[in-house]
Formats: sequence, structure tokens, C-alpha cells
Amino acid sequence: MTLPSFLIVGGMKCGSTTLYRDLANSPTVFFPLDKEPENLTSDDVLTDSGRAEYELMFKKARPDQLCAEASTAYTKQPTFERVPQRAFELIGPDLKVIYIIRKPIERMVSHLHHCISSGIWEPCDLKSAIGAYPELIQYSEYGKQIAPWIERFGPDQVRIVRFDDYMSNRRARCVELWNWLGAEPCPQLIDEEKAFNASKSKPILRGPLRWVPNNPVYRSCVRPLFSNQMRGRIRSVVLPKARVERPALENEVYQFAQKQLLPDIERLKQLEQICFLGPVQDWSAWEKTYDDAQVNHADRIVT
Repeated sequence: MTLPSFLIVGGMKCGSTTLYRDLANSPTVFFPLDKEPENLTSDDVLTDSGRAEYELMFKKARPDQLCAEASTAYTKQPTFERVPQRAFELIGPDLKVIYIIRKPIERMVSHLHHCISSGIWEPCDLKSAIGAYPELIQYSEYGKQIAPWIERFGPDQVRIVRFDDYMSNRRARCVELWNWLGAEPCPQLIDEEKAFNASKSKPILRGPLRWVPNNPVYRSCVRPLFSNQMRGRIRSVVLPKARVERPALENEVYQFAQKQLLPDIERLKQLEQICFLGPVQDWSAWEKTYDDAQVNHADRIVT
């Protein structure tokens, strides 16, 4: 049976869905039906039955295809620990890892919007949310999140994609990734005008509909009948759209969050340049003042 050749490991609300859809345009790349199976978050995957369940997701891949999956939970420490170790034990040292990141406070605001609009969290402002949900800060600590993957697999096996650079150069960056992975490049199939799962137009599941995606009958009998594109079109027609109400970004809150995140930006600066796709990053853009952030903080809320 087949296991993944590469993983997209996050981050949450950083454009991983768009990256996953873009890379899937290559006929030599196979993703399972579940974009985020999250099997590697549990020790169960190391058992015989757990390995068999994981392998089953890739059974339809052709021999010439590279198998992959994209789970943002793989960079959600401390919610999920030891994921790189499980990946190493199960898949081996040749696994390649892709991590997409965005300006950390932008990610936090998008994370908060996602959880409120989905009904996971009660409505609250960013200041209250930071106190109640430490994962808002933790999942934005990209240096800390990717470090265990680099330590386990080495910098040559990891590529970090920066959201802003990626969205400005999608075809070029995908060609770089396809070449690095050993997949057939197909940049002409990427629609650079379309971003997937943007919250401002994302259909939302509420009430009884929230349970449909996990219903065994739906997952085994209904969902396999439709492609990702077709399911997306159906959702856009049937379901209501999330209303984008950007959480307030007050000076006090911004300064507090920035203080928490600056040490991790220093961690990012220390990572080997080979890990980063695209040009050398000017990290000062991630350390902007509050006034600059207010001016430039658009309603780009993506996943």
C-alpha cells in the first residue's frame, strides 16, 4: 500500500486550501477525498489497524502519482504533539513537508472570525479571545510550530511558503514546489484569480447541517460521487455565506499580541534560508507598528 510522499502541514487560516488545490492540478499528485484527515495527530496511526486506515485513503492513487495530504492540525502544538515523530516512524525520512504562513496577527484575526462564524466560539472581541483561547497566539508561532519538523527531517525536506508572496506568484511558486517534489508542473491549470475557502464568500454549516460532513452515509456513499469543484458549487448555492465582520484591532490588543509574537519572528529569522520559498523575507514587514497594521489590515480572511 502507499503512504504520502509529502504533507502540507498548515498553518491554519494561511491559505493551505488554495495551495492544496493548486498543487493537485498536477496529474502526478494525488490527494485523498478528505483534505484534512489528521491521522497523524494520534498514536493510533502507528498501530496495524491505524496504518491500514491511513493507507486506505491513498488506494486510488496510480503508481506514477505522489500521494499527499494537507492537515493544518499538524502544526497546532500544544493541541497536538509528536506529529513529526509519528510521521517519521510511519513514513520515513524521505517525507517532504510544506508549511504556508501569513502575517501572524492577520492569521489570528482570521482564526477568530472562523471560529465565531462557524459557531465554535461565542462572539467576542480579540482581546477577550486572546485571554480565553491561547491557541490564537500558539498557532501563529510559526517558528515554534515548524521547528520539530525541521529537526526530525532536516531543512532540505521542508519548504516554508509565505502567503503574501505565494498569492502574488502562485504559478511560479507551484512550479518550484512541483520540481522540488518531483511532480509534473502544470502552471497553466492554476486560476490565479481564484482563492479557495476565503471566509468572505465561504458557505457555512449551521444547526443540523453541521453534522452532515461527518455522517458515515454521506462520507462513504454521497461525497465520493462529486469532485471538490462540484461540491464547492453545490455548497455555494445551498448554504448561507459567512458574514465578514472584522474583529476590532485596538491599539492595546495589537501591542499585546505583537509582544507575544516577536520572539517567534526571531525564531523564523534563524531558520536556514533553504527552507523558505521565494526571495529573502524582509521580516520588518511582520513587525509593523499598530498604525501601519490598521491601514493595511484588509478583510482578506482565508484558509
